[in-house]
Amino acid sequence: MGGGHDYVISLLTNPHTGLPLPPQSGTTHLVKGEYLYYHYGCDGFDDRGWGCGYRTLMSVCSWIRGQKARSGDNSFSSLAAVPSNLQVQELLVKLQDKPPSFAASNEWIGVVEAGFVLDELYGVNCRLIHATSGNKLEEHIPALVEHFTSHGAPIMMGGDRDNLSKG
Repeated sequence: MGGGHDYVISLLTNPHTGLPLPPQSGTTHLVKGEYLYYHYGCDGFDDRGWGCGYRTLMSVCSWIRGQKARSGDNSFSSLAAVPSNLQVQELLVKLQDKPPSFAASNEWIGVVEAGFVLDELYGVNCRLIHATSGNKLEEHIPALVEHFTSHGAPIMMGGDRDNLSKG
């Protein structure tokens, strides 16, 4: 299976910066701080079609590590590295969220599994917001604004119908 980070990879930093803002009449809330954008194949590992949740999780992990490093937090060196797909799978098996057959598979993960990984590796508690459809997301705008205002971390979103992770 693979997916380790044994060699230097080149990742985009803060890919949202410099993009034109959409036409709007309100306020835009964005990620604060730097993060690396992980995408299919960025480390030589082909996870097209099933790895979107892993890649979004990796981007969030890079944000957490980056914030700790820039704040001068001495615990940075003890933080887990950004995990590979296989390391995420092995951790979920260890946490007994997934059966042993999950490790080295092509099975996807969602926001719940990402929350387990962030809690275990970095001690970050996650809040899940369930929107039954895209048009129901509007009900959660105040919580999202509060998140970006207070924390500024990238968020992971997944859909009931499309099952694709978005950051």
